[in-house]
Amino acid sequence: MSRIAASGAVVAAFALLLTACGKGVAEPAASAGEDPWRRTVLRVVQGDRTTPFENGTAVRAGAVDVEIFVAPYPPAREGSIDLLVSDPATGLPVEDGAVDVSFDMYMPHGVISAQALPGGAGHALVPYKLVMPGEWRMDIRISRDGDVALLALVFQVD
Repeated sequence: MSRIAASGAVVAAFALLLTACGKGVAEPAASAGEDPWRRTVLRVVQGDRTTPFENGTAVRAGAVDVEIFVAPYPPAREGSIDLLVSDPATGLPVEDGAVDVSFDMYMPHGVISAQALPGGAGHALVPYKLVMPGEWRMDIRISRDGDVALLALVFQVD
């Protein structure tokens, strides 16, 4: 076997190994008829607008910014969500105000209320335990100085 043929065989074997391990291979595009949203782990809903959301980034909600961090990630049936509320003008954490949270599915089993525990320095920690796998919507209501900001986080758990 020539050096070129041997090099080609080594490259082909390496590519096959990478493919088998799932490394270095681009994720396949959504096939025809597949819902592209099913491939997105987190989505933020504000009014009638739904956008993909990266874990640990911030979104503007009314007069505040809210950094959302889901642990574990990807979301599981039991975990916690850390909400860091800050003032967009100064970047400083918002210490006053209230955070109310509820979880719901698109099924008639009722809303699950959760308590947002104040963590200091603008953090509100929301521990959760969901009753079943599926798509869940976490509605977040932030009240501060008479202003109310609403947003929702939608995610899939298995």
